[in-house]
Amino acid sequence: MMILDSPQAMAHATEQLCHCEPRMAEVVRRIGPCQMAPWQYSLFERLIYSVVGQQLSMQAARTIRSRLLATLACEPGALTASAILACSSDKLRRAGLSGAKVRAIVGIAMHWHKHPDWERELKHLDDAALQAALVQLPGVGPWTAHMVMMFGLGRPDVWPVGDLGIRKAMQ
Repeated sequence: MMILDSPQAMAHATEQLCHCEPRMAEVVRRIGPCQMAPWQYSLFERLIYSVVGQQLSMQAARTIRSRLLATLACEPGALTASAILACSSDKLRRAGLSGAKVRAIVGIAMHWHKHPDWERELKHLDDAALQAALVQLPGVGPWTAHMVMMFGLGRPDVWPVGDLGIRKAMQ
């Protein structure tokens, strides 16, 4: 299984994608190769950020993510389940999260807190089993699972066909 954990791996994957899919080769020709850097923080943090970013523009998601970290007094890379569980729902709402997102991230934090080895276990699952495990979490559907798999674990064989940004890029 290929993991996109370095610039070289990303370049190789881009080359393979362009070879296999002419429409993507055209997108890469127009906008350039992917500049995505490997995720440096925990899978838990990537999952929380993915839930925060659901159905939001990238700018709105960044703003709310920054407010969330400030509310929790956490630096990027230091977000923990304990920090979320120690914060009231009202404070999380004031950071800009909807009620549904508060329930989701608190539920995810509770799961992570109860299963401290889960992150390590997830990394060893194949893509189908990983997606099946992630969508069992509150607020996590296929799109969020795909975002976590791609951007949190560097899994290249995931394609969120319903993603608006991808659909626009392909037009």
